[in-house]
Amino acid sequence: MESAAQVIETSKARFRVKTDTELAARLLIRRSSVANRRNRDSLPDRYRRIADGQGNRAAQAQSYGEMTDVERAAMRIAVMRLVHDFGDVATDCRAFLEKSMAAAAS
Repeated sequence: MESAAQVIETSKARFRVKTDTELAARLLIRRSSVANRRNRDSLPDRYRRIADGQGNRAAQAQSYGEMTDVERAAMRIAVMRLVHDFGDVATDCRAFLEKSMAAAAS
């Protein structure tokens, strides 16, 4: 099995990026996550599948069961914040978009 560093380099070539920062942006993760995985020589199977050309993380439908406990908790928090902050305007798409863009900018 390939080391984490080899998989990371394969992923960089696949996405045509040169740095860990650029790869992290493409995978929608933090650069520190890439560095930590390289240092620990440990990768989840889904990242190996990405390197093998089986989709990219942004486009890949990741099942809820495939997420780590931290990812599941983050997903729950994100949904709760979405409902809390925008629940009152969710029926009005235009207002929702305007309010969410302002929130993202802040």
